[in-house]
Order: sequence, then C-alpha cells, then structure tokens
Amino acid sequence: MFDVERTSQNHLRKSNVTIIYDKVNLNKDGDYNNYTGKFTTPLAGYYFFSFSSLPMRGVQTDVVLMKNNERISNIHSVLGGGTSQLAVKNAILQLNPSDSVWVLLEKGTLWSRDGSISFQGFLICPLD
Repeated sequence: MFDVERTSQNHLRKSNVTIIYDKVNLNKDGDYNNYTGKFTTPLAGYYFFSFSSLPMRGVQTDVVLMKNNERISNIHSVLGGGTSQLAVKNAILQLNPSDSVWVLLEKGTLWSRDGSISFQGFLICPLD
C-alpha cells in the first residue's frame, strides 16, 4: 500500500520519463521506490491504482500507467490556453510477484505544486 505525490514546483517538461514523486505519505512494506518512481509487487493478486495529471495550459499531454513496459491506462489532455483541469484515473490490475507499475509522462508538460499530481496503489485481494 502506498500513497505518493509531487510537491516540488519543478514542472515536468521532458517526454517519456517516469514521474518521480518527492513526497511519500505512506509506503507500507516499502514496495514503492521513491528513487525510481516504481511500485514492485511483493505477491500475486489484484491491485488497485490511481494516478493523476495536471497538464500545462495549451499543451497536449499524455500520462500513462505502465506495467512492465506495457501501456495500461492513459490520461490524454488537450486544454486551451487560460484553462487547467486535474484528471484522475483508476485501474485494477492482476499482478504477479516482481511486476512493476509506474506512471510515465509520455508527452507534454505537467504542473507540479503542492501535491497536485499523485500516485496510489494497494492490494485488493491476494491470489492463492
């Protein structure tokens, strides 16, 4: 179980980079690595994940939930100038031990301030 957010005011501007969250609110059992930005599953089961995006105004932005280098879920945003909108997406995944899950800024620019973007995950049900 983990809950992380990005609090720095350094906006994310590079494409195809893993989002590194600088504030760890909860990291039960230490399965989220705050240096790589990746969660590694300790055991097989069904897991719930939530991630968010706050794109820069007037820029097409794609934020992707990744599993072992596979695109799982995407938040796609195209906002006009002078507007902003926080988007949150959830996913439930069946995972095996040592699978990795992370959030990728595939394209665009994200605002980053005071926890405006976050990533959470937890085990729903272990597999026998």
